[in-house]
Amino acid sequence: MKAFPLRTGTRKRFPLSPLLLNIVLKVLVRAIRQKKEIKGIQIQKKEIKLSLVTDDTIVDLENPQDSSKKVIELINKFSKYLGYKINVCKSVALLYTNSNQAEN
Repeated sequence: MKAFPLRTGTRKRFPLSPLLLNIVLKVLVRAIRQKKEIKGIQIQKKEIKLSLVTDDTIVDLENPQDSSKKVIELINKFSKYLGYKINVCKSVALLYTNSNQAEN
């Protein structure tokens, strides 16, 4: 087997690209889940902070004003070393609340 260069980003028709991206994302996800200052949402007795679906990441935050800043700081810290960046043009933020006062 020939040696191949490792670069950031995924390459079409390169079978190891998704696997390498998955390894990098697992490290980032573990760091976010372990950070106590980032509060996820409670579903029954379990706290949910992140969901990974194919190549999308869904972040569920209880207090988005504080926690989102901490998540972005952590992603920026990782991006310095790994080249992982948020594509702002493709990002979507949804506010879900069951309280009119909180929504305002």
